[in-house]
Amino acid sequence: MTNMGDILGISGLTTTQEAAIVKIAKYYMKAENMIKHYSNVKSLAIARYSAFATNTDRVDSYTTAWAYMPANYRAKIEAKKERLIAWVLKYLPSMFNYKFPEDPKQAQADAERIVDAIFAYLRKQGVSIS
Repeated sequence: MTNMGDILGISGLTTTQEAAIVKIAKYYMKAENMIKHYSNVKSLAIARYSAFATNTDRVDSYTTAWAYMPANYRAKIEAKKERLIAWVLKYLPSMFNYKFPEDPKQAQADAERIVDAIFAYLRKQGVSIS
């Protein structure tokens, strides 16, 4: 059986480390559900903030911000692949001592290769990736 480390081209990962990579990748792929949830909690968030904030200017500012926040949130998290690439570039070296190339363009290409491998792996597992 091929393990995630083999697929990613990273040797020496434990089963737990491989599972962490897959788990985070799946989390990043849940963007649509996260966007819907964020939009649906607008009224609740405003009500709860208003219940404890006593400064009416702050409450007004918070309420006004909600006119923009869901769209900004959507724009940020819809870029799933870009977010996952950035995560891979940060997470693999810090957690698993993975050495990306020193050249930023080569490091980016390596991270993209890893993300593409994650997507291919997840598709084989039946995970829908849009």
